[in-house]
Amino acid sequence: MDKKQTLFVDDEPKIRKAFSRTMRRSEFDASFAEGGEKALAMLADHEFPVVVTDLRMPGMDGLTLMVRIRALYPETVFVVVTGAPDLDLKADDRIDDAIASVIAKPWDDLELFDSLRLAHELHEKRRGEAQLQSQKLSILVVDDEKKSSDRLREVLAGIANVQVCNRLEIALIHLRETAFDVVLTKLSLPDARGLDAVTRSQRARPDAAIVVSSEIEDVDMAVQALRFGAQDYLHAREVSPDGVVRAVLFARERKLVESRLTELAHYDGLTGLANRMTLRDRLGVCLAKSRRYNEDCALLYIDLDFFKPINDTHGHEVGDVVLQQVAMRMRVTVREYDTVARLGGDEFAVLIEDLEKDKPEDVAERVLRRIRLPIMVGDLELRVGASGGLAVFPYAAENIDSLVRCADKAMYKAKAKGRNCLHVFRPGRDVC
Repeated sequence: MDKKQTLFVDDEPKIRKAFSRTMRRSEFDASFAEGGEKALAMLADHEFPVVVTDLRMPGMDGLTLMVRIRALYPETVFVVVTGAPDLDLKADDRIDDAIASVIAKPWDDLELFDSLRLAHELHEKRRGEAQLQSQKLSILVVDDEKKSSDRLREVLAGIANVQVCNRLEIALIHLRETAFDVVLTKLSLPDARGLDAVTRSQRARPDAAIVVSSEIEDVDMAVQALRFGAQDYLHAREVSPDGVVRAVLFARERKLVESRLTELAHYDGLTGLANRMTLRDRLGVCLAKSRRYNEDCALLYIDLDFFKPINDTHGHEVGDVVLQQVAMRMRVTVREYDTVARLGGDEFAVLIEDLEKDKPEDVAERVLRRIRLPIMVGDLELRVGASGGLAVFPYAAENIDSLVRCADKAMYKAKAKGRNCLHVFRPGRDVC
C-alpha cells in the first residue's frame, strides 16, 4: 500500500529529525522543507495533500505560508504543530476551514497520527467535492412527448448530461442503477398519474432533486408535490429555457441544503459523531440483523471522569478541544462499521457489531485505554478518565430500550467501583 504523502515545514533541524523518526512507524511518507519559500518551491514540483507546518519561522511565517498554499491549491489540508497555539493561531477565514488540527510541541505520537489520518480524510472529501463541482450535472428527463423531451435535452445540454425516458417504470430502473443529480418529470405519464412519479422517484433515488413539469397550472397540486419530495414545480407552457435551467440548478442546491440539514439533525455539531437519535436508529437495524443471523452485538456507554474540573479551571473552549480529541480517538480505535456517538455533555456510546472475531470486552477496553492517554491543548497536558458500561445483546436484553438501560446501569456500576474502569452487565447479577 502506498504511503500517504505529507510535507513537513519547520526551520529547526532537530524538530524535522524528530518528525522523521515518528513517521518511520506510520503509514505516512514525509518530505521536509526548512521554511516557507522552500515549501512553495517543492509544491510547484509536487502537490502534497497534507502540509504540516510550524507557525513561527524566520522569513515567511506559517500563517502566510498556509494562505499562499491555499490560494494555489484549494484542496490542501493543514496540520499546525506549534509551541504556543493559543498565542500564534489567530482566526483567519482564508484558512480556518482548511486546518484539520492544531498540535502542541512536543507532540504525542498517537495524537499526531490521528490528526494526520483526519487531515488526509478531509483532503479526500475536498477532492471529491471539487470533482463533483467541476462535472456537469446528471439529469434524467421523464417525458413521453418527444417534442418536449428533445427541447429539454437541448436547453439543458450546457449544464448537464441528459438522459430521457418516456415511462416511469423505465425511469425507476435507471434511478436504481445510476446516480442522477436531478429528475425532471411530468406528472402525467402513460404509466403514472397524480404524484406517483414524485413519490416513486424519490424512493428510488432519495439523494436526487426532483423538478415537476406539468401542463396544468394547479397551486394545490404544486404544494402537494413539494410536500411529497419535489424541490420545484414548473408550468410547462410558461417556462423559458433560462427558467428551466434556473429551476434545475436551484432545485439541486435546495436538495443539497436539505441533505446538510438532515446531517446536522443526525450528527453532533462539536465532534461530528452520531447523535442520540442516530445511535438509536442504528441500534434498531443492528438488533434486527443480529436476530436474523443469530449474531451478537454490544452497546458501550462511556462517561468521562474528571472532565468537569477541566471546564471549571481552563474554560469551555479547552473543554471542547478535549471532547473533540476524545471523539477522534474513539473513532480511529473502533472498526469502520461500528458507530461512535456523543449522547450529550461528556457522555458517549459505541455500538459494537459483528462480534465473531472480537470480544466486546476487548474492544471496550481498547477504547477506554485510548481515551485515558494525555491530551495536549496548547502547553497544557490534560488527562481524563473513562468509566464504561457494556451490555451485550441478546444476553443482557432483547430490545433497544432494555439494552440502553443495561448499558447505562453498567456504566454507573463502573463509577461506583471507583471510576476509570469497565463494568460488563451480567443478567442475574445486575438489574436494569
